Amino acid sequence: FPVTINSSGYSTDRWWFSSGQAATSQRISTGNLDFPYATKIQRTSGQTGTGAVQLGQVIETINCQDLAGQVCTLSVYLTAGANYSGASSQVYVGVVTGSGVDQGATSGFSLGTWTNWANSLNALQTITTTRTRYTFNVTIPAGTQEIGVRIYFVPTGTAGADDSVTITGVQLEKGSTATAFDYRPYVTELIVTGK
Repeated sequence: FPVTINSSGYSTDRWWFSSGQAATSQRISTGNLDFPYATKIQRTSGQTGTGAVQLGQVIETINCQDLAGQVCTLSVYLTAGANYSGASSQVYVGVVTGSGVDQGATSGFSLGTWTNWANSLNALQTITTTRTRYTFNVTIPAGTQEIGVRIYFVPTGTAGADDSVTITGVQLEKGSTATAFDYRPYVTELIVTGK
């Protein structure tokens, strides 16, 4: 479903989306067997605003404490739209960390106000219109209790019909080498554990 947002809010699969101008975040079909769906973040055609268009997801305290003090690998498949306007065809791929407990997306991504907020990874990656898997190493600081993974671009000029980035297969894992994507059955995601 497309979500048009001019500031910030939640989008597909609990991903937090923000934009400094009219833009959309939507689930799209990819036609690929490994990842049949992806999220596409796109500046609205004709838009001249150049604020960052950002997608991010927070990993809650209970699910990330074991990564504190570890070398981790972030992997992601990225594809530029036909009219991608990101400066030098680049996109930012990042990991932000904090030592507070479950302080949320807005304070982590927009405000940078998590307790002991750190920009642990902020890599610039050149992308093309061919879907490609990129990998990045990051050391998660000791004492980390919240992690945010984010992908964003800073557009330039006037948006064309497909000023976008398509994102899929995002995985953050322990170790310095990316492994095959870890699939979890749909039914597993729906299990209520009573915690």
